Amino acid sequence: MVHSIARIATVTLLTGAFVRVISGCATGVTQVDDGTGGGGGGGGSDPDAGGGTPGKDSGGGTPGKDSGGGPTCNNTLCSGKCIDTKTDVSNCGSCGNACGGGSGSWSCVAGACVPVCTGSDVACGATCYDLTATDTHCGDCKTDCTASGGACCSSACADLQTDGNNCGACGTSCNGGACTNGACCSKPPTGSCGTSPCSTNPNGLFPGCDGKGCVSAVINNDPFCSFDWDSFCVQEVDLYCKPYKCGC
Repeated sequence: MVHSIARIATVTLLTGAFVRVISGCATGVTQVDDGTGGGGGGGGSDPDAGGGTPGKDSGGGTPGKDSGGGPTCNNTLCSGKCIDTKTDVSNCGSCGNACGGGSGSWSCVAGACVPVCTGSDVACGATCYDLTATDTHCGDCKTDCTASGGACCSSACADLQTDGNNCGACGTSCNGGACTNGACCSKPPTGSCGTSPCSTNPNGLFPGCDGKGCVSAVINNDPFCSFDWDSFCVQEVDLYCKPYKCGC
């Protein structure tokens, strides 16, 4: 048995919550830290054992404004708004594409701007047309009468130079007569003249024999025709007997 002279001294030092117990003997001193001191930093009663300032978000990240994900837009986001570009006239087909530049009456159909037409007009592309009288869209959106030099009359193309029902203009009828160079060409009736005013007659024609005043008009301007209806008198029919003409 080893005999030793021991001296035990217990010193309690208080500094805040810090407690240290020192035990020693003649041959040496052993220092024991009971874990409550700030030097150990290993689990004292101090709520901030590491010395730092506690963060509001223990996970380290910044909390998002919408931790739940927010509403879902199944269409298109235009300036932060959920827009159906297939039907929205201010964003038709794409964001910011306003139909008609924001004016007029328009609709957006399947992402394409379509004008809202009035009356009997029909939309052909981005324009409304009267298909009964539009030369470039006659009867439908594709028929162009101007390609053949014609015009659109009552939904059908007509040649105003030769069409007896649309002579010179839509609706101008020659009443069965011919249309030449855009003018009706009806030969004057024969009546009781014996021969047509469009044929020569060496005996001449008498005033009023045609019943329409053509012969009278020619004779009044050229008395020679009353006893010799020659080729000059025939030419004068076109000059004085409108709308009748011999040169059809």
